[in-house]
Amino acid sequence: MWTGTRSSVAPAVVLLVALAAVIAPGPVASGEDEAAIRAVDAQFVERFAAGDSAGLASLYTEDAQLLPPNADIVSGRSAIAAFWQAAMEAGVKGAALETVEVLGLGEMACEVGRYRLANAEGDILDQGKYIVIWKKTASGWQLHRDIWNSSVAIAVPAAETSSNDDA
Repeated sequence: MWTGTRSSVAPAVVLLVALAAVIAPGPVASGEDEAAIRAVDAQFVERFAAGDSAGLASLYTEDAQLLPPNADIVSGRSAIAAFWQAAMEAGVKGAALETVEVLGLGEMACEVGRYRLANAEGDILDQGKYIVIWKKTASGWQLHRDIWNSSVAIAVPAAETSSNDDA
């Protein structure tokens, strides 16, 4: 027979509710919203291939931010255009995006996916994963926060051996 008190049950109930909230699947974006986001992704790929950094930047909100790897935060459309222009001038000529999931959050959405960046010959320069926070504006869905990181291992230089190792 259970001999616990009400005060010992309350923390257990709170813990179970919190655990259920953490492991429950998130809200999925409507089919219409997900299709609109995928259409903007396709525009991103097309504009990247065309070398149109200003066109790329127009897909972002006015106060958007890029959070690129190994760099500071890039804020605002003009800075975003300059970032992508510099990437193109450095030899990145193509981007491929693969959406893994889109979670709907009302006027915001979160996209998780994979990317590949290529040079003019189609050689893969980088590949990895990304998260984009989308914002629904009067212009439609726009990228609001854009973060990515590489899945390519960092080359670590071989450790130098000491000349005293032979002694």
